[in-house]
Amino acid sequence: MGLPKYIVNLNDEERARLGALLRGGTSSARMQTRAGVLLKADDGLSDAEIVEALGIGIATVHRIRQRCVEGGFESALIEWKRPGMPPKFTSKQQAARARDGARLQ
Repeated sequence: MGLPKYIVNLNDEERARLGALLRGGTSSARMQTRAGVLLKADDGLSDAEIVEALGIGIATVHRIRQRCVEGGFESALIEWKRPGMPPKFTSKQQAARARDGARLQ
């Protein structure tokens, strides 16, 4: 397997933020995984080595690299809204269901 198409180059401030994010333990697991991928990619590891180290899919590593290079450091970390089925209930209906559920308990 050749070199990755998207090469991650982090500056010292970005590396420090990622390290603090991983040590802090208050961020989501997905964000911590993305931070780990970016740090390992910046260290020069191949996609296959990152997959082995973090136990995630190769496509995930590729997408995180791509988002970092094309959209910037912050873009690679944040959770993007995913397309999918629209909600089955409106916010009013959800509130009523929660209220009714609380009364039943």
